[in-house]
Amino acid sequence: MVVRGRFPRRWSSPLWGLLGAIAAPIGWLVLQIPSRGLWSAAEVVQQIESNGLLYAYMAVGTGVVIGVAGYFLGRAFDEVIRERQEAQVQANKMEGLNLRLEAMSVTDDLTGMYTRRYFFDRCEEYLRAARRHGLPLSLMMIDIDHFKRVNDDFGHQMGDKVLREVASLVHGALRASDICARYGGEEFVILLPYTEEGEALTLAHRLLETVSCHLFPVREDIGRITISVGLSCLDMDHPVGVEALISRADGALYRAKREGRNRVCVAELVHSSKGAVNLRLPLPSSREAKKESGQGR
Repeated sequence: MVVRGRFPRRWSSPLWGLLGAIAAPIGWLVLQIPSRGLWSAAEVVQQIESNGLLYAYMAVGTGVVIGVAGYFLGRAFDEVIRERQEAQVQANKMEGLNLRLEAMSVTDDLTGMYTRRYFFDRCEEYLRAARRHGLPLSLMMIDIDHFKRVNDDFGHQMGDKVLREVASLVHGALRASDICARYGGEEFVILLPYTEEGEALTLAHRLLETVSCHLFPVREDIGRITISVGLSCLDMDHPVGVEALISRADGALYRAKREGRNRVCVAELVHSSKGAVNLRLPLPSSREAKKESGQGR
């Protein structure tokens, strides 16, 4: 088999062998000059004429032997190169497949965002780094307003289209360092590393405007789609874990729902009597409220 990208060695090796075979009679003739005293051109020509068959035999015989050996050695070498190339191609394919499988394992099929499990793993990493180095960190909870009504009135397929479109809008408005995941149902959670409250609020309001002003390419009678956002920020004086940070953002999200939807609410930081900064949630979390009321958002 021809190895792509160069002349096959099964042919190049015999050619080099044939060229090398010419050196055999020439070398023999050179050795005869001092031993036989062939110091003139006439003597050298006479030597060649008298031993022409010998020199021809040396050239042809050596060429055939080296050529045949070079062919088989070159073919074996080509086979080794071919097998290595095929192995490299298979390794590249497997690497690409593994990368795709890894991406599938951490990506939500419907929205293309990260999965909840992946989000928690990355959030733990960023949270540890933020506490260790005193870096700001914020977290958003996003919920599509009246999404249950969309599913009930227009069907779940239409609801999936709306969900994908909102996910695309949210993802497009984020920075490369932000991590967004589908938290469950119509809820998304966004980790904002190195982001203080003011910057996070600006981003949240930009998301509200982006979604509310977007013309969804689904049905005209579906009406305007809006979102509500709950925001919590890491308190360096009283650092908490991922679950607590999400719970606070979820409580702020429920407050945004209760106050009219299509708005941003921040988990409140208030000063205690001792002057320390504490974070107080004015209302229970949204999931607890759902259980109590039996109604969706």
